[in-house]
Amino acid sequence: VASAAAAFGGGAGGVAGGLAGDVGAVLPVMPKASVAAAAALGPNVLRPHVNGFDLISGGAVGEPVMLASINGGVRCPGGDGMESPGYLLEGQVSIEDCASIANGEPHVKGFRWGRPDGLDLDFYSTLAKSDVPQQIDFERLFPSGATGGFQCFIYMYDENDHSVNDDGASGAPDFKWTDEATRLRHFVAHAHGKTMSAIHNGGSKVCLQRWSVSRFMKPWDSSFWLCYVPETEQATCAKDLEAWHVGGQIFTAVCLTLCGVLAWIMHTQKHFMTCVNWVARFILYNEVALIVCQYLVNNRMDMEGSTFYAVAIILVIVGGNVCVLPHLLLTQCQATKPLAALFLFVVAYSPVIFLDGLSYQSSLRLVMDHEPMLLGLLGFAIELLKLTFCCAPEEGEETLQKGSLIEPRDYIPMYQE
Repeated sequence: VASAAAAFGGGAGGVAGGLAGDVGAVLPVMPKASVAAAAALGPNVLRPHVNGFDLISGGAVGEPVMLASINGGVRCPGGDGMESPGYLLEGQVSIEDCASIANGEPHVKGFRWGRPDGLDLDFYSTLAKSDVPQQIDFERLFPSGATGGFQCFIYMYDENDHSVNDDGASGAPDFKWTDEATRLRHFVAHAHGKTMSAIHNGGSKVCLQRWSVSRFMKPWDSSFWLCYVPETEQATCAKDLEAWHVGGQIFTAVCLTLCGVLAWIMHTQKHFMTCVNWVARFILYNEVALIVCQYLVNNRMDMEGSTFYAVAIILVIVGGNVCVLPHLLLTQCQATKPLAALFLFVVAYSPVIFLDGLSYQSSLRLVMDHEPMLLGLLGFAIELLKLTFCCAPEEGEETLQKGSLIEPRDYIPMYQE
């Protein structure tokens, strides 16, 4: 299901960058660390380059690795938004061990390393907000049992072999231990309860990093992952991203055309358009809340305590009313009501593009820590109260107020004896 969602959302990725930031900005990787510096690091310390693989990061090339420039999501898709098949190694797996295994196997497209839970959110927030480059030790970021919970996912895909292997993973070659990985043979097979399992996905490369769209439905998440791509794959990733953007623009243009046709057909259906109106307002306020929180975080304005939420809710209310203004103006004229309906349909459809694009942003974890969905829900609740008690109904709308219904004397039975 996650692969299908990534494939569907990836089709609109070209336009998503315009709404939530440049998706391609996640692609740049960091420069190589020196051999002496890499040798001095611990087994689970963040590094921009390890054993022939470069870290996928949103930071500027040539700058030190900053924790805030790493997306941290669980997905490492290619340019088409889909993850490659591969093998998940669970157990006490260090980042060096993961890179060594990946480097010693054929058809490797990259690897993902991290933990699905246990992140110290307060410590992460402190490091991510710091402007001073620091050596980031993941055993400090994951204080509870950190040495026993790191996982390694090795993405493997053979372009010349699309047959189904013994594990049933199409395009994923059998995991063969080479001479270079002989010392790690017992790492999975015998030592300390290590396990290996095949994961079936529909992609073929590793170029980006993103969160699953389901992250927007969760109150919190304590996972963190690093995505690494082979040095030789960077050129092909750039070409795939360019094609992805073009495909996203075509996909969006077709969807907008369908929304226009639907708006022309349905704009006279009053009850249906009333439902769409409320759905669109709910979606709009949640999207405005996400944009407000992202703006405050990216501009280092994420104040502590109630100050942040006070500023954010004011901006959400003002921003929501400004965004609704075009619809209010278009409904004043009969000739522009189809355009008003088109506005609502576009807003109702927008999460397909907006959330997909936002899932690639490196600041998403800090944004979600401020609970923007609750801010959006509060903004929508205030909008609901405003329309219920402060605003008169639109012309032509029926209400349930006394005297608004048809009087009993005007009722004519359909059948009379």
